[in-house]
Amino acid sequence: MTNKFRLLFIYIVFSSIWIVVTDNIIVYLNLPKEILIVFQNIKGFIFVLITSCFIYYLVLKKEAYESEKEENNKLTILINSMVDFVNFKDGDGKWIEANDFALKLFQLEGIDFHGKTDSELAQFTDFYGDALRYCEISDEQAWNHGKPSRCIEEIPMPDGTVKTFDTIKNY
Repeated sequence: MTNKFRLLFIYIVFSSIWIVVTDNIIVYLNLPKEILIVFQNIKGFIFVLITSCFIYYLVLKKEAYESEKEENNKLTILINSMVDFVNFKDGDGKWIEANDFALKLFQLEGIDFHGKTDSELAQFTDFYGDALRYCEISDEQAWNHGKPSRCIEEIPMPDGTVKTFDTIKNY
């Protein structure tokens, strides 16, 4: 069940329970008509207040999501404008983001790389499998070093040439 359907379900269940329980309380108390009208009004006001808070929460969440999405789009545009290999990984070595150059370099265009390790991505490219697996080893070394490291990495090209990269790895 997606989040929006889960929220809708919670809202419907809460609303239904609210109506049934409060109506049964009113019947159980057997109140005079004047007090019954006041109680019904208070019950309605409380329901509107709770519903308003719920809607306000959803609006805030939507605004935060849209803001995050816009920032992510800006980051994507920025890293794709770079002419070098750019790749972000999490602490487990799983790819979070990569620029178009990186995907083209490792022949991973059209592959959903998000959340995959270098070893997992090596399965999608025969030529660069070893290079990707080596990146995983050098990433681990940089991570264990505990501070940013800089090294020269050479990546063979299908045409027989070698591309040299001045690589900065940050843990």
